[in-house]
Amino acid sequence: MIPFFAIILFSIADHILTYWEINQGIAREANPLMIGIMDMPIEVSLPVRLLWTGSLLSLFWYLSKHRPLLVKRSAIFLTAIYGVVILYHFLIIAIS
Repeated sequence: MIPFFAIILFSIADHILTYWEINQGIAREANPLMIGIMDMPIEVSLPVRLLWTGSLLSLFWYLSKHRPLLVKRSAIFLTAIYGVVILYHFLIIAIS
């Protein structure tokens, strides 16, 4: 359950940091699925992002009943990837 909570927090942090970096002109959205969403105001884009993240986590929850080890490993992997992305954001902010 902890990786799910971390995924939600990291998703929010990633969105807010990416939005700020784009508005500062120091970054651009790298995820082709998010480019259109990041063009929206944050009041709209963040709830859309949370809906997307919540849908993924709901799928993980459903699949955990059938493949618990796979879901646990996937959630831990996704949490680690998000952690690296957040560190990358702070690096970008620090050097700009």
